[in-house]
Amino acid sequence: MTEKLGKTLQMLLVLAVIVGSHYIAPVQEMIYPPYTYLGLPLIALGLALDVWASSIFRKRETSFRLHGEITSLVTSGPFRFSRNPIYLGMLIVLLGMAIFLGSLIAFLYPILFLALSNFVLLPQEERMMEETFGQEYLDYKEEVRRWL
Repeated sequence: MTEKLGKTLQMLLVLAVIVGSHYIAPVQEMIYPPYTYLGLPLIALGLALDVWASSIFRKRETSFRLHGEITSLVTSGPFRFSRNPIYLGMLIVLLGMAIFLGSLIAFLYPILFLALSNFVLLPQEERMMEETFGQEYLDYKEEVRRWL
């Protein structure tokens, strides 16, 4: 399975879980139509950011998977303003989906994703990048923020 297809399937699965939990256990409506439609542009923005960042990895022929073969440090495109634009894009999609659904339970997913990413996944990736690229990555890390 290609990285792109695997990532797409993972995102669809996460969105299905969010929608399913919204309908199975709608805790409380927080946002009502027509304001829920404000989530759609966020979903589109997050997907666009994700596609843009992923395409740069493919052009540079390097992996964007934690356990893939990383061959170069990417600092162009959206990586100029975020060290993790793919994670940022996913967070924006999840936030947009939560707004679109409008229920309290839907907002748990972006919060969980942010916590998991910020305190588990990203520190792992940063250690790996430091080991792989050394001072070059440390300089980049000092110039560009983790999220924005």
